[in-house]
Amino acid sequence: MICRTTLFIVTLLLTAGPGALAAQDAFGAAVAIPGPDEVVILKPGAARGPSQAHVFRRTGGEWVRTQALDMAPGGLPGESLTPALTRSASGNALLLGAGDPSGAVVGHLYLREATGWRAYGRVPMDPAAEPAPGLAGGGLDMGTLMALMEPSLRPAALSPDGTRLAVAGGVLGNGRVRFLRRTGSQWRVEGEFSDPGSEGAISELAWDGSRVLVGAPRSGMGAGAVLLAADGPTPDVEARFDALPPAGAGPDGGGSGPPGAAVALAGEDVFLGDPMQDRVRWYRRSARGEWTLAGVLTPGSEVAIPAGGDAPRGPVGRITGFGEVLAATSGHLVVGAPRGRSN
Repeated sequence: MICRTTLFIVTLLLTAGPGALAAQDAFGAAVAIPGPDEVVILKPGAARGPSQAHVFRRTGGEWVRTQALDMAPGGLPGESLTPALTRSASGNALLLGAGDPSGAVVGHLYLREATGWRAYGRVPMDPAAEPAPGLAGGGLDMGTLMALMEPSLRPAALSPDGTRLAVAGGVLGNGRVRFLRRTGSQWRVEGEFSDPGSEGAISELAWDGSRVLVGAPRSGMGAGAVLLAADGPTPDVEARFDALPPAGAGPDGGGSGPPGAAVALAGEDVFLGDPMQDRVRWYRRSARGEWTLAGVLTPGSEVAIPAGGDAPRGPVGRITGFGEVLAATSGHLVVGAPRGRSN
């Protein structure tokens, strides 16, 4: 599955040609795989056409675009898609991240039907609140222009069945995660987690079964992640993964770093990306329920589960952004290095 998807993306780029690539306007800023032989690719930019997500299906050995997903009706002035795309594990729900000047919209929800994906409407940060105006009363002032050009980060993650959503950023500010539940096309706030002492934005969320992994909840004070038990309306902290230990104090031998820029959660494994140091920290839960550092993944490294003692390390190359994007399933981890060779 992973190899096939990689080949598909490479083929798409090669067949597009240099001129077409220049006109794609951030095409590929986010990608999701809702099911077998189906890929959804986001194009958030609006300079050369509308913000859309494009659905491709493998038919007869070829990848064919079958649908273009626009923003759901009823959008605010200045609202657009942002580089965020999350799906349910069932493959029947898809959320396109959205940005608006007021920071009040999470995204646009699509549900799978027999004929394809159908929009089920916009998802507000607070369904009970009055809709916020899309543009400031004074029109396009500098603050509004900046909000339009760089909407606030809004990490989001759908529950495996697609009926619940964890979201951060926007009007919530720093260190807060809100949980929403959907009944039909209606949403309501179910609960909220707040991390006291948070000084920075939450970078990413991952939902696996009944748990949510919150990335970089205390950036500025030593970033890391918090694992929440989210099977009820009140999320409880199950574990904390804090900043790297001082130099020489841990198996990776590194100083304090900012892991948690990207997070991935799969069963008994937790992965935290540290792209500024080109590494991914890998934690595994023991039979006694304790989370311990199982290894530090670096470009070109091969890490096995240590039987005891220090975890092995691979060579650390120059900064490439290794660990800026993570995706995990049972037995597989995909690590993105989007800055590659050019920093």
